[in-house]
Amino acid sequence: MKVIKTATTLAALLFFDCGTAFSQQVGNHLNYYPDARDKLFWPHMYPDGGETFYCELPFSGMEVQNAKTAPVNGERKRIWVEHVYASSWIEQAKESACNDAHKGICEGAGDLHNLWPALRSTNQRRSNHPFGNIAGESKQAFPSYCDDFEFYNEMVEPRDDVKGDVARSILYMMEAYDLPLPKQMKFSLLMKWHRQDPPDAHELWRRDAIFGLQGTDNAWLR
Repeated sequence: MKVIKTATTLAALLFFDCGTAFSQQVGNHLNYYPDARDKLFWPHMYPDGGETFYCELPFSGMEVQNAKTAPVNGERKRIWVEHVYASSWIEQAKESACNDAHKGICEGAGDLHNLWPALRSTNQRRSNHPFGNIAGESKQAFPSYCDDFEFYNEMVEPRDDVKGDVARSILYMMEAYDLPLPKQMKFSLLMKWHRQDPPDAHELWRRDAIFGLQGTDNAWLR
């Protein structure tokens, strides 16, 4: 996955390194997803675009920009924010502690370590389905433009290059917010993906950028 660093992003990291300035600027975005998305994720992590999480398609602004996406029409070309540990899982686990959870006001709902840019079609197909291994290679959901995003029997298998990223996002959320292992998922599989797909340059860049923006680290990336 391509690493995109800009003067804007680096300046943001220096500015947000101060806890007081961070608090005044964005408030408690960890519990408020809209703030995390609009004030941090897009303007400071992906101001010049990047690549989508599941399909590795380049995007600029809020749309994919690639010949492979010719079959993708209209709104499906839009880039959305993917909660790897699904927001509905957070809501279910933290129901008594959530305030209007359906609007993203819930403990951990805006944690940047769990947020990734994804094509709208993959974001919608994944929904809140669990991750796992799907036998064979014939269950590709979008073969014309997303080579290895598989969906079968209410389960999603991402491409090999981000299986570790998925595992570390979920393991981080479980640890940071005392969240349960998602239903139909196995801890042993997360650990296997974590070992088989170690952090790459992009994931390490995200770790450092997020630490600068929200002041929290993902120990699974150390």
